[in-house]
Amino acid sequence: MARFKTGIFLAGILLGQALLGFLYLNKTGIFNAPDEPYHLNYVAYLSARGRLPVAASRDMSEAIQPPLYYLSALPLYKLTRGFGLPACVKALRAQNLLYAILNVWLIFLLLRRVDGEQTALLGAAFAAFLPQYLFISASVSNDALACLLATLILYGGLWLLESPDSMPRAAAEGLLIGLGLLAKLTTVCCAAAVVLVYARQKRKDKARAVGGPLTMAAAALALGGLAPVAQLPALRRLRGRARDVPRVGDALERVGNLVPQALRKLLGALRLDGLAASQSGLPHLGDRNGRHRRGLSVVVAPPSGAPAR
Repeated sequence: MARFKTGIFLAGILLGQALLGFLYLNKTGIFNAPDEPYHLNYVAYLSARGRLPVAASRDMSEAIQPPLYYLSALPLYKLTRGFGLPACVKALRAQNLLYAILNVWLIFLLLRRVDGEQTALLGAAFAAFLPQYLFISASVSNDALACLLATLILYGGLWLLESPDSMPRAAAEGLLIGLGLLAKLTTVCCAAAVVLVYARQKRKDKARAVGGPLTMAAAALALGGLAPVAQLPALRRLRGRARDVPRVGDALERVGNLVPQALRKLLGALRLDGLAASQSGLPHLGDRNGRHRRGLSVVVAPPSGAPAR
């Protein structure tokens, strides 16, 4: 009976997260989420060119990211682009919302193994209804998948610590770490936590005390190392196009992308970001219509059925 009630509460949390996320993805304007047009440009480039993009302009500023999320979004992008840009963006947002719901469910499972069902429900509810997490999860970006894989790394680490002498478990955890690195490099924080705790575990078998971490590291590098290897052709193309890349204007644009939103507004008031735009010929950083207008301008024409801009 207690487990049935827990299931009802968990279903309510996940349903509430889905409803709120659906509101976010429908009510948030197209490209009004952080860096959304640049994440979409990455997927569009993969679809149009069949290769990884080069971070040679602001439109391709997310090309420095590992490719796993963008490859996972590619089938849905190809399926929905013919229905117009708004429908395509909302479909990709819905895919990210699904990743976020799976992440909350996994958080529940993780906390239940650590401290019981009440703590698990509380942690799942906190994660599900955190406003910024809801907002980011209902946008086109690689964050939702990265969060899911980070939680999976922690869950796998807990599973490994229950049997630290198990080589198959060490290899499986290494593969999870590798997947995380293919999604976003920030997942290395969770991986580091697992590795540190695992390294401190006492083992019955001295040989496996060394073999386990080595197995995990080898599996992680074998999978996670695919990202830099896959980027090599793009880096060669970037090197060949180095003369064509704007210098001062591009540098100012990149600095502008790193400045927090509040500070960016202050810079806008001082007209410093306007200087960056004037140097590079790009729209003003604070011009939302300009961001929308430029969404897919470099890599692909507007999807069929979408009005030309």
